[in-house]
Amino acid sequence: MIPVIGPPLSGFLIGRETSDFTQALKYVAFSLPFSALGALFLYLGIPTIQKYLYAILIYSLATPFIISFMITTFYNKVELTYDEDTLEIRLWLKNIDPSFDPNTLFKMALDMALRKIRNPYYKSKIKTVMECPPLRVRVNQDGIVMRKNCNGIVVEATVVNDKAKIKVSIPY
Repeated sequence: MIPVIGPPLSGFLIGRETSDFTQALKYVAFSLPFSALGALFLYLGIPTIQKYLYAILIYSLATPFIISFMITTFYNKVELTYDEDTLEIRLWLKNIDPSFDPNTLFKMALDMALRKIRNPYYKSKIKTVMECPPLRVRVNQDGIVMRKNCNGIVVEATVVNDKAKIKVSIPY
């Protein structure tokens, strides 16, 4: 039973814990030898399924990737909007740890924004934000508001309970 349930469960847990597919890839790759080993034990232990070796191996090696991709796309939503004078990148992150580090969350949001934007001009502008002054963190009744203003680029992150809404405004 473990080789059947283990790979999807590991993909689910890793995808939910990391909230980003590129981060989840290294942990899923770490779990692959254990999934393959479990599939081989299942293959050797039950003689009636020995003709399905390739199907069992493909299942145990592919499902952690598929499940973690589905979970990370469900938990994260990235949206680009163009206004008259600004480009806005909005990120909604779910399942934020209550004891999160604001700088780590901020860096993760900027990395996701960099992957979403294709224009090299805007990519270079977003990369400069990390070298600007530190975050200003303000605590409200609603949640935590983090803000960074650098060379006209305004990055604002609002964390309420276990959800984060991040908005990056870049002037044209």
